[in-house]
Amino acid sequence: MTATEFSLTFSELKLKWRRSLPLIAVLLIQTILVTAAAAPQTSSSTVVLRVKGIISVSTSDYIEEGLSYARETGSGSLIILLDTPGGSLDATLEIIRLIGQSEIPVITFVYPSGATGWSAGVFILLSSHVAAMAPGTVIGSSQPRAFPWGELISDPKIVNALAELLAERARLHGRNETAAAKFVTENLNVGAENAALIGVVDATANSIESLMDLIDGREVKISGRGRVKLHTSGVNLLFLGPSIRSRILGFLSEPTFAYILFTLGLWIMIFGLSTTGPTGEVLGGILLILGLIGLGLNVDVLTVLLLLAGGTMVVLEMREPGLQVFGPAGIVSIMLGSLLLLRLDPSRWLVSREWYTLFFLIVVGVAATMTGLATIIFYKVFKLPRRRTSVGEVVGEVGRAIDDLGPGREGYVQTRGEYWRARANTHVGAGQRVRIVAKEGAVLFVEPAEKA
Repeated sequence: MTATEFSLTFSELKLKWRRSLPLIAVLLIQTILVTAAAAPQTSSSTVVLRVKGIISVSTSDYIEEGLSYARETGSGSLIILLDTPGGSLDATLEIIRLIGQSEIPVITFVYPSGATGWSAGVFILLSSHVAAMAPGTVIGSSQPRAFPWGELISDPKIVNALAELLAERARLHGRNETAAAKFVTENLNVGAENAALIGVVDATANSIESLMDLIDGREVKISGRGRVKLHTSGVNLLFLGPSIRSRILGFLSEPTFAYILFTLGLWIMIFGLSTTGPTGEVLGGILLILGLIGLGLNVDVLTVLLLLAGGTMVVLEMREPGLQVFGPAGIVSIMLGSLLLLRLDPSRWLVSREWYTLFFLIVVGVAATMTGLATIIFYKVFKLPRRRTSVGEVVGEVGRAIDDLGPGREGYVQTRGEYWRARANTHVGAGQRVRIVAKEGAVLFVEPAEKA
């Protein structure tokens, strides 16, 4: 290579280098930002969640959203302000799993004064990295109750399993495991001061700010990180509400509302099947599905069969008035099936007696009201077949066509103020006067009255 060629090559390299400088600068900045984002951060913020009411699938969804938001914002911890009568054990176990796998310290605070952490709330509290209570709060009563009367479950297999689960969570975080087990085995209840005294909770505080100052510098055991020192004094509190998804889930999964949705949907669908047009079936089906989503779809096969049998008998009675036995049997089957569907069995629910009593009264009230309305409706349906036993009392009567009738087209006619299914061999228009010429079962055969 000559000197001239080397000079040209070197000049070209310098020119290319200068042109590449902006791209290199951008790549360098991106590398620095990515490295900084991946590096461990000590944040001066804490995400705060308010968990109030029944523990359900919406609660676990809300807490999962909170943990995700805390990671995205680089928050150093997450606080759960707890006030609950208990709830679903499935949802509670999911929350325990989320807390156990979280790389961010979770602080559960039974707050404000007057709040409770009963049943499922105790499991969440004792599973957290820091457990705290405000003065005037109470926790306990974690023994499961049975549906429908709310009696305490004493089956050792269930009680011992729940007691050991709670004791293990307390042991993991250095708390009183003996007292933790008694929350299930003896329905132990303790206030804030006694809970701190016996080592069930780590601290008591009057406010969130005072709690954060109190636990500053405490070491907690985090999954995958070992012992982590908390830096909570003077942090910014980021209050996070539930998303639209969590709010909808919370609305649907509230047991009382879910049961009402299911009951209304079932009856609307049944009456819709016995009338013309798809409105009843569509509306009833939507309400039925929403109710089942709220109930968690935890249904027994025999209960479903009971409901299907009851619905079938009711539809048959409405389409074939006069069967008499099918209507009452269908009503009883639906009432029993709807009560059996919502199983608050010990494998799913941990709720306080106060909440359970109110819920049971609402469930019984709804079932009784719907059954009463259905009974009144079917009394009207049964009245015609019971009163008339002779075919001759119907044949020869004059009535009015409610629907268009004709060959292959069945509809309804009205006679003596009552409705009957009817057929005609000739065309009969809606509103036209007809004469009953024959009766076959619950179906009348008619012809235009002017023709007779």
